[in-house]
Amino acid sequence: MSCQPQSPAVSLSQEEETLLSLLAAEDQAIREEGNEPRLLASIQQGDYLLGAAAYSHRLGDTLLIGVMDRKTGELTAPVYQQGTYYGTPYVTTFQQNGENCLLYTHNGMHQGLSEGSSGLIRLEGDDFTWTWPVEGDLRDESSQAFADYKNYWEDHLALLAPGGESIYTMYDDDGVTNDYRKGVFRKTIIVMSGTTNLVEVGMISEGSYADVVERVTVEMIRKDRSPFWVELGDTPLEHFLNRRKFEAAASGWYYSQAKRAVLIKYPNPRRDLVLTVSFKDFDLIGM
Repeated sequence: MSCQPQSPAVSLSQEEETLLSLLAAEDQAIREEGNEPRLLASIQQGDYLLGAAAYSHRLGDTLLIGVMDRKTGELTAPVYQQGTYYGTPYVTTFQQNGENCLLYTHNGMHQGLSEGSSGLIRLEGDDFTWTWPVEGDLRDESSQAFADYKNYWEDHLALLAPGGESIYTMYDDDGVTNDYRKGVFRKTIIVMSGTTNLVEVGMISEGSYADVVERVTVEMIRKDRSPFWVELGDTPLEHFLNRRKFEAAASGWYYSQAKRAVLIKYPNPRRDLVLTVSFKDFDLIGM
């Protein structure tokens, strides 16, 4: 099973070209094999430029994230590197509550199973730190943050749409026989679109391979407010103010103040549907 978003082309400034070269110089595979890196996104804060780059190789892509001093043209902190088999990273930058943030998603496939992760990074002066799904520095692989990050993504699939539209393809078959040639596979197109007021996640499936997913849980970051309402198709999902009641229910949604994210869950409907989350102000339905 794999999930690969579509990534737009990026026109680079001179500073971004410099940052890309610095990130490339930090990676041994680029130096030895001559892989061509590409800058995915960058964001500026004062004298510092935070950026993410990636390069392709025969097994997939590697993601590189680093910070450059715009005056000296040098890196100011260790570079973060993450590789995934047969997957393409997707990155976007934005401002939230006055903070410059970078959000990345890197999904892929290994031995017939999906794998990957996503992270929200905040630029802090000449360095950066993770604020979701864990808080801390993942560059230290002995840290609790790194262990918690790995554990979190063992049973989560990352999607990305802080604005605009992202399209993912999820594929699954038995991984053993050649029955996929006879149409015994399952391909699910996930279209996620979002604005500051409304986020929609649509899923369209095809193929005869049995859907093995029993329950769906969605964790959607929104640090400044809770949704007004959540609907699955035409059915409103119940809003729970108590975490224990939410966990005991079969379906519904709950806003976690600790995570600053809305948690949504429901039994797999096994049909094409759109999940809609409304953050609109003065929404009479939600009020």
